[in-house]
Amino acid sequence: LSRTLLFHSRSRLNTNANTNHNLLRARFHVCSPHVWSTIPRTRTRTRSRSRTRTRTNQSSHTTTRTHSHSIQTDTGEITIQLPGKSKPVRRRTSISFASEDEVCEVTPAKDMSPTQNLWFSNEESSAIREKCSFLVELMRASESHPDAREAIRHYNIRGLESHVEPGPSVEQDQAWYSVFLEQYLQRNEGVFDDTVISQAYQRNTFQSQQIAQDRAQQDAQEIQTYTKSVRRQMRRMSLM
Repeated sequence: LSRTLLFHSRSRLNTNANTNHNLLRARFHVCSPHVWSTIPRTRTRTRSRSRTRTRTNQSSHTTTRTHSHSIQTDTGEITIQLPGKSKPVRRRTSISFASEDEVCEVTPAKDMSPTQNLWFSNEESSAIREKCSFLVELMRASESHPDAREAIRHYNIRGLESHVEPGPSVEQDQAWYSVFLEQYLQRNEGVFDDTVISQAYQRNTFQSQQIAQDRAQQDAQEIQTYTKSVRRQMRRMSLM
């Protein structure tokens, strides 16, 4: 069909119809293997090729059904037409089911605690906001005052970095801009390359990822230090 596409306009319509037909076959194959018999076969140039493809489809279909009965797994292919690509892309899909069911009982929230204890009150919310504002001001003052720098060490400021450091928001905007720009350029050129889009996003978020990993390691060390100190205190109290 690809050779006759350059010479005949009618073959172009047949190509689109065959592509849509293959997509429907893939979807029906994923949902229910028994629907194969209701879908007509795709037309081919010669009868020998048609018979060969029919036998191949039947054999693969039989294997799939036997495979699904053995480990309860069904496989198929989905055809996706990406922008800028002349040929459709096939994606292999699989659905599996567990042989045993696991049920976890969850206690409703209304049975765990009274309703007034499940939500913050207005006074508690105001106190939390005031404490966060105090910590933000203390963090800003720690940049120039040594006393504030020493005082901030006794507080947990995780989650408040975005209120003091403008870097994360700027880096996020740059990452979005790079992705949108790459999509715009590819759309104008009539191509599509998801790998290049992913690389453009990774280049702008690599530094943020490294900072997040460093903070996670720092938190892990602080937790270990705190846990060791608590254990020492408990041992001392048990010996008294």
